[in-house]
Amino acid sequence: MSPATTTAMFTQPYRPRSIRRCDLLAYEGWRLKVYSISARQDLPGRPLVEAARMLARTHLPRPAIAPGRYGVGVLIVHEGADGNYVLLDWWEGENMLQHRVFRAPSWDPLNFRRCSPEECAFCVWELHVLHFERGAWIDTALSAPGAPNLDAYLACRLEAQV
Repeated sequence: MSPATTTAMFTQPYRPRSIRRCDLLAYEGWRLKVYSISARQDLPGRPLVEAARMLARTHLPRPAIAPGRYGVGVLIVHEGADGNYVLLDWWEGENMLQHRVFRAPSWDPLNFRRCSPEECAFCVWELHVLHFERGAWIDTALSAPGAPNLDAYLACRLEAQV
């Protein structure tokens, strides 16, 4: 008996996208690195980035700094081919990255809703950013003797064409 095979059909070839680091989002004790990715152009438009920043302000836990929470994280604004995505992540409990995903459909590009756990996913471009952030956190926080160097973590930048 031969093993069952599946033929996968992909509709689009892989195309690299620019990953850019935007300004830091500082809000009520939070400091987030903001990254942008776009399937349509070099950078997402300003209205999309501002909508993502507002979304983060609304959904970040308060207070920013609490036992096991450090007030630092990452905001990814992704203008995708099938809609817009915002990934909101913050470091907690030394080595845990809390993760929230929001999506706006292409026909209503700024009307975000939070994805359910079943809908939460990472694409290959977002994974590249999070892999970089993992390394930056290990180098500046987990590998540092004593207290983590959060300023050094925030200074680590990724800009790439991937």
